[in-house]
Amino acid sequence: MIAGTVGWLRRPTVSIEIVGRDGLARSVEVYVDTGFSGDLTLPKVAIERLSLLPNDAVNMQIGDGAYATFTTYQATILWRDVSREIVVLEFEIWPVIGIGLLWQCNLSIDFAPGGGVSITEL
Repeated sequence: MIAGTVGWLRRPTVSIEIVGRDGLARSVEVYVDTGFSGDLTLPKVAIERLSLLPNDAVNMQIGDGAYATFTTYQATILWRDVSREIVVLEFEIWPVIGIGLLWQCNLSIDFAPGGGVSITEL
């Protein structure tokens, strides 16, 4: 199980472990975004800190219906205690996990200040 809380900005937040190119796992707090169909977004500074290498550029539809081009990176995360290869999109606002990681999981959120967030395998 992955556990987190609902923060003061009313956003469900969990910590995930991302493995940098140096082989060290780093904990990163991410928001849970069920409107994002991908795996993970990270700002450029986090991508540089992890020394991730660019992969491709993808054109994706964003929340307002417009399309934008994002640089992608390959990364390894520790997800529910298992090493998993994922695609990271460079996105400057904040790090989020999306449906790509939540697929085949149960997401439970207690929407209240300090409420619990849990992600468990189905």
